[in-house]
Amino acid sequence: MGETKRLVLKKIYFEKDFQDLLKLYQKKENMQYILSGKYDYTLEELKEKWRNIGFDENSKTGFQVVVFKETNKIIGECALLKTEKPISEELEIAFMVDENFRNSGFATEICNYLIDFAFQTIKTKSIKAGMYKENANSEKLVKKLRFVLEKEGKSKSGIEFREYILEKK
Repeated sequence: MGETKRLVLKKIYFEKDFQDLLKLYQKKENMQYILSGKYDYTLEELKEKWRNIGFDENSKTGFQVVVFKETNKIIGECALLKTEKPISEELEIAFMVDENFRNSGFATEICNYLIDFAFQTIKTKSIKAGMYKENANSEKLVKKLRFVLEKEGKSKSGIEFREYILEKK
């Protein structure tokens, strides 16, 4: 879908891409704040998940892998996702960066790209970011990116969450 100074965001195409992404999905540290928290994926489960959530060319929404240009390795995933509202009204931002690449500005770089793409290309009016309350790093990032706390609550499974919103200027 696009690129930044250090990263390429792209659809997943090749078997090797799935195998590389699977390594990230099998790390508890990477998946602990992802909705299901599952980190024992098989290759077939990962492929099935991506068939359902992969990038859609028409709406320009869905998941993509994040590739570090310097090594040409997959270091995470990101997405602009449809919500219950029309795309023109709201999208949700999502991302995961491998634990070995955190605290290097990659999440900020990914989010800045996705925010610009959502507002300038898709022309949405707002972007939502949801996270577990205990995910301090994501919360710090969205605050830095000028998201505003919109909602707090507990999931059906009892986990406390927060939802932030960023309105188009």
